Amino acid sequence: MDRMPTMDRKNSKILFLDLDDTLLNHNKEITEGNRTAIQEAVKAGHRIVLASGRPLLAVLPIAAELKLQ
Repeated sequence: MDRMPTMDRKNSKILFLDLDDTLLNHNKEITEGNRTAIQEAVKAGHRIVLASGRPLLAVLPIAAELKLQ
C-alpha cells in the first residue's frame, strides 16, 4: 500500500486541475506560482489529477514536467 507523505488519507484531497487557460497560461506554460502550489500540495499529501480534453499523449509531458506520477 502506498503511503501519503505527511497527512493521513482521510485528510488528503484530490485536486483536479484543468490545463488550458487554468494551469497553463496563454503561452501554454506552467507559471512558477502554479508549479510551486502543485509541489506544496503534493508534499502535503494531496493527489493531483490533470484534467483535459487533450489526448493522453499530450498530457503526459506536462505531468512529467511537474513530476507527477
